[in-house]
Amino acid sequence: MKSLKFFALFVVFVCSFLNLQAQTTLINTKFDNTSPINFLTSDGTPNATKAADGVCSKGMIQINPVQKIQLDVSSCSSLVVNMKSTSTSTRTVTIKYKKGNAATYTTLLPTVSVLAAQSFNLTTIYPDLVSNESISIIIEATSGNTQVHDLVLVSSGLSSANKITSFKMNNQVGNEVINATNNTVAVNVLAGTNLTNVAPASIAVSSFAGISPLATATRNFASNSPVTYTVTAENGTTKVWTVIVSEVSSTLKEITDFKLRNSQFGASIINKNAGTITVNIPDSVNLGSLTPYYIYLSDNAVISPGINTAQNFNNPVVYTVTAPDNTTKNWTVNVNKIDVTGFPVVNFNEVIGFASMTADGFTGPTTGGGAIISGRTKDTVYINGPAEFAKLCTILQNRIKYKTYSNNPLTIVLEAGIYTGTGGVESVWANEMLTIQEQENLTIIGRKNVILNFGINVKRSSNLIIRNITIQDYYDDGINIGEPETHHVWVDHCTVGHPTTLPADSEHPDGGIDVKDGASYVTISWTKYRNSWKTGLVGHSDNPAQGVIDAGRLKITYYANHFYHTNSRNPRVRFGEVHVLNNLQENVMLYGIAAANSASVYAENNFFLNTVWGMYADRAETDFKAVFGNNSDDKFTSKTGNYPATGLKQVGNEYDDSGLPLITAQLNSAMLNPSGRSVKFDEFNPSSVFTPSTYYAYTPMSASVTRKIVPLLAGADVVDFFPKAKTSTTLPLTFLAFDAKVENQYDPSVKLTWTTTNEINTKDFEILRKGDDGDFVKIATVPAENKSGIQNYLLMDRSPIMGNNYYQLRQNDNDGKFSNSKIVVASFTSKAVLKAYPNPTNEILNVLHQSADKNAFIKIVGTEGRVFIKQTVAEGTFNSLVNVVALKTGVYFMVFENEGLITSVKFIKQ
Repeated sequence: MKSLKFFALFVVFVCSFLNLQAQTTLINTKFDNTSPINFLTSDGTPNATKAADGVCSKGMIQINPVQKIQLDVSSCSSLVVNMKSTSTSTRTVTIKYKKGNAATYTTLLPTVSVLAAQSFNLTTIYPDLVSNESISIIIEATSGNTQVHDLVLVSSGLSSANKITSFKMNNQVGNEVINATNNTVAVNVLAGTNLTNVAPASIAVSSFAGISPLATATRNFASNSPVTYTVTAENGTTKVWTVIVSEVSSTLKEITDFKLRNSQFGASIINKNAGTITVNIPDSVNLGSLTPYYIYLSDNAVISPGINTAQNFNNPVVYTVTAPDNTTKNWTVNVNKIDVTGFPVVNFNEVIGFASMTADGFTGPTTGGGAIISGRTKDTVYINGPAEFAKLCTILQNRIKYKTYSNNPLTIVLEAGIYTGTGGVESVWANEMLTIQEQENLTIIGRKNVILNFGINVKRSSNLIIRNITIQDYYDDGINIGEPETHHVWVDHCTVGHPTTLPADSEHPDGGIDVKDGASYVTISWTKYRNSWKTGLVGHSDNPAQGVIDAGRLKITYYANHFYHTNSRNPRVRFGEVHVLNNLQENVMLYGIAAANSASVYAENNFFLNTVWGMYADRAETDFKAVFGNNSDDKFTSKTGNYPATGLKQVGNEYDDSGLPLITAQLNSAMLNPSGRSVKFDEFNPSSVFTPSTYYAYTPMSASVTRKIVPLLAGADVVDFFPKAKTSTTLPLTFLAFDAKVENQYDPSVKLTWTTTNEINTKDFEILRKGDDGDFVKIATVPAENKSGIQNYLLMDRSPIMGNNYYQLRQNDNDGKFSNSKIVVASFTSKAVLKAYPNPTNEILNVLHQSADKNAFIKIVGTEGRVFIKQTVAEGTFNSLVNVVALKTGVYFMVFENEGLITSVKFIKQ
């Protein structure tokens, strides 16, 4: 009856997961024999003859304090364990887990209390153990001795993934193109590369999958017959992949980045089609004899004249870039001299406005991931392009889940690419918004050319910075900032809206950047709004209930933003106190600033260029018409919502309407500017409007300076937040390939290979490495060949970290210049920690383990818990030999203790 009772429990549990397909029982053991158990290791004491007791079957493993049972499986949908105490006292068992490539285990609470024989459904107690990805689960005794008699783990299904995820060839040019629909891989290599009977530099496949023939097998990639590989998933399903290798000549001859002076305004404008570069320089700079700060070229092109040669930039300067095939392209550099009279010294790291204040229990200013918090460290995580979008979502989800971790200041750096939000990640809504909720002390910043094709929804978050990101082609809002718990948000140097024209649908996209539902202490600065129908809404609706939520909230500063070819809401304000300071409104079609229902708006030193109606305040309909006239033109009558503003005050604003046609509508002529082309700045109850200087200190620019400086410095990719070092010459070296490959999961080492061409003046290569958190650090230096032609390099990293290892090369020139390679990754799983062979053995046991610390040791333990052999392990080694000749025939455990962690494997002595 005991076994039937356990079986019934197991059936009931499995039936609750019938919605999961292709379930597989990976582990089903009573510990009633000494055979090795797949996916399970333990440093506890097995006893195959231990008597049954209630739900506990015959056989068990006893785990004493800090001993454990570890399960390493591809997925988990059900885990049932039968346990009992060794006495009449209650024992405590702790459950830990880590998923995927996570570096550390998460401890689940509360602990499990064990006394009489009982069946514990761990996946019901701890839903976090349910996983569709690889998971490592630890059952650890924390107080007293516990007997584990039965264990059943059901997988949600063996992995069906059978993809080629990376394919590298020697002398590869650019990244491979993997088409998962057609099962093809297209690779380009330099012309002249040997493709006959060669092996790929590396091939990576889906987790738990295998490939045939092996990646090390030589193939004839030069033949006309396609080269195919068969990838077999963990569940046995296969997919045939066709690899096509093409030889190409490098004809790229582009200038990819150019900087004339540190004092130039914004980034250089590079037009590849026209072959022109436009630079804005203060008029005080002498252009007669200047050497560029740096020039970067594509591929392994060279430039003439060299940038060590001073040029007269008072006139257009022509550079000739020559590609390796000797084709050329001329580039013309045009320099605009900017009158900088009245220009302020701008510190882009200091926030201006409401986000600088101390309020809502937060000590200002907003610093995001740069916050300094006692006892906490600042971290940086890199999202290496759109392929790692899921990693971004996981980081945000984990910060919600683990609140202690979420308080650590974190900067997330997005690398270049167009992020579409695809891949089935739950953090992106169906209408394409990435939810950033319950976050604090966080900065999300794009390095350069980072484009999001979805919006961002900020909820219940504080001390948050979003910077240097372009958001376009989103469905709903570009950025939505909402809910009363949201405060101290700084949006800076972003670009929002369609890149070329107004969208055909005026309803979608909706808002560019909206602030609503009680959010407060927000600054939006140096951001470019472009080609948008509904640009910036403050306050969600006129509903009185909404006013209750927004009362005393919605304190927002718009500073030095560029509203270009927008239609309305620049911004439109309900309920809030909003300071619109030093913004440029250019070619705004319907209206600029609107103070609506109960809003208090202070419009200061803004410039309105060819904008018909710069600003107005809502009044009751009769009052509105009394001011602006009773006319039939919807352009001038559809603005009022009949919910009067508290007030609109305008100070120091200026306009230029010379590019507009005459207004022909029946508008009150007293409200027209002298030209008759635009409407005068409105003002309504100005004495009722708040005074910004009572909240925070600031120094406004004049409107005339605003007109000149804002278009130079507003928007994404205008300011270099990751400045390059000065280079006095081009870096001709080209990285043709760079790859990181795990050589052996049981002998932790990573094989790093890279290929270069055209090494000139090249000193060495620094190999940089980092984990998921923190910054890159140098782990080795390799001297350069420093000669022409193709050079191949190899380095073995013998001490990788567990989890993800990110690598980057820094190539140094003899004269101090440098360039960086792309970033590659290699990963070690928790199952890669320990191996003992041969197994069975009759003499010497060879043990492969992690790098040993100075106190590491190995024990050989019998099944009854007796220690037969104990020996120290040399610090820094990965391999140890244990002489087991003196042991009797039988089953033993080899236990490796290192850095406080204990792992073990079972072996047989013949």
